[in-house]
Amino acid sequence: MKYIKIKHLLIIVTLALLNSCSDDFIEEKKNYSSVTIGIYQEEFLATAYLDFLYYSMLPDDNRNMTGWSKAAVEHSDAGLFAKSTDEFGGRTILNREYTEISPENDHALQSLGKRLESSSSNSAWTRIRYCNLYLANVDNYTGLDEDFKNQVKGQFYFWRAWQYFELLRLYGGVPLILDPQPANVNDPDVQAPRSTSSEVIDQIVADLEMSQTLLENARPYTPEEAGRITAEAATALKGRVLLTWASPLFNRNDDISRWQRAYDANLNAYNVCVAAGKGLNPDWKNMWFEDNGMESVFSFGFNNLESNNTGNKNNDTERQSRSSDQGGNADISPTKNIVDAFPMADGTPYNPNGNLNEFYRNRDPRFYYTFAYNGCI
Repeated sequence: MKYIKIKHLLIIVTLALLNSCSDDFIEEKKNYSSVTIGIYQEEFLATAYLDFLYYSMLPDDNRNMTGWSKAAVEHSDAGLFAKSTDEFGGRTILNREYTEISPENDHALQSLGKRLESSSSNSAWTRIRYCNLYLANVDNYTGLDEDFKNQVKGQFYFWRAWQYFELLRLYGGVPLILDPQPANVNDPDVQAPRSTSSEVIDQIVADLEMSQTLLENARPYTPEEAGRITAEAATALKGRVLLTWASPLFNRNDDISRWQRAYDANLNAYNVCVAAGKGLNPDWKNMWFEDNGMESVFSFGFNNLESNNTGNKNNDTERQSRSSDQGGNADISPTKNIVDAFPMADGTPYNPNGNLNEFYRNRDPRFYYTFAYNGCI
């Protein structure tokens, strides 16, 4: 997310160094079994703890955002998921054909069965545990104002729901771990069975509803905190979750009640977002140059530093989309499906079987601000 405060991460490191003379502190971190209680009592430590979760959720090595899934972080293919849709073309480990399905093949994602290790590592289950630790303990301490505590807890509930949603889309039902567990892989009490998909959906929805309620009653964000999780983001994600649950991916018998539930959730999300000043930006041409604009509900920001004269910013999506003669990689090309989806200038549908040499003529004005083609300006 945007505006992650690196100084807070430095504070954590500094505190660790200051406490390094304590054998108990060293053993505490080695066992990965608890955290310093200051994160439940001091605002700047709570923020630092939360910032580290945001940092842990970021794409590895500034990876292309269109292929981002932290639940599948073991794989380096930047377009892993987007290339499996009609966004842009290409073959991945998920859409190629295999002679047999085997856990030894590349298509067998590793996150579901990854054990919690005795030391911290950035995996789906350690990120969930990171949320669980805070949510399970913060109300046992005093020191944080209620509006600030609501703000922090609301973000943790959102991120736990986000992580479980990623796992659900990859694996269906997964183990529901809602309390911090000891990092002992040989303890049968931490070897939880898989829950059903419906149980996971219900938990994700419950977390997002809790997130929305807490953030609606939380301390308002400052302008410097733009990009933090909001109540609008929580209700919008709930709509996306229930739409996925109603889709053929999970709804094999086309249960109409799931579609109704998804409709109600998305209508509510729409109303919440409109009330917060969100909506469609009428300025299609310039909306791409506006940070945190009216269409921004849940956004990820890269920096705007230019490393050389070609303007290679710290943003793989932008660089891979930019043409080679403008210093980019020109690696991302849209599929014909997404190009055909744009109508003609008069609003009528585009004829995908027409003259392909003239596909760009008389198209909706938004077409020309979205795609680059030979001869365009």
